Amino acid sequence: MDAHTSERSTGGPGGCGLFLKARAPVAVALLTVACSAREPSIGGAWSVLNVPARSDHRTPARRELLRRVNGRSILVASFIGHARYYDPDCVGFEQSRTATLSVHAFREIDFVCGDRTPAAVAVVSARGVRFDPDGIRPAPGVLMNASPGPHRALVPSTFVPLADLQALARVEELNPRAATVMVRRINGIVTWTLFTAIALLVLVVLIYRHRRGVGRHD
Repeated sequence: MDAHTSERSTGGPGGCGLFLKARAPVAVALLTVACSAREPSIGGAWSVLNVPARSDHRTPARRELLRRVNGRSILVASFIGHARYYDPDCVGFEQSRTATLSVHAFREIDFVCGDRTPAAVAVVSARGVRFDPDGIRPAPGVLMNASPGPHRALVPSTFVPLADLQALARVEELNPRAATVMVRRINGIVTWTLFTAIALLVLVVLIYRHRRGVGRHD
């Protein structure tokens, strides 16, 4: 899943470019609205974006799971199926390891909380898992093997409670892309803080020297 992880701009493909050539005040207002628009949210900082296929047919249409981190959209997973948000900051979703366009392509069930890497919590024989409020269940006719706990082998199961899904997600490491964005944010804050401190120090020194110069003339 990390191989799919990347950063995505906020406005979406062509979202702001449509108004760049307009010069009227109304167009400026439309530009502001268009650039501030975000991907459709499914809850909290999470959203799902439908990406159309490329014209060269090398990249098929897909659905992407995105998360807002410090004002940026981070791609968490691509080629996903159904997804559901769970309080306080988690998402369960179907995941395909390939770009194959087939009802049988979605074989893995993942669960992610916060800025961590998604955890593989189950494998199913075919696409079809119910994301219920209390956990996940396979659809009729679908066989599901699920993890009963962190670092344990998959076993046949007909239900995985939400508490277990959250426990599996919490043992995952921090998402590398999310970590990068947070580090950049922290670096920016530290840089501006140091710049402000130096500027204030210089200002204090200049005021002190100015006052000493005035005192000597008196």
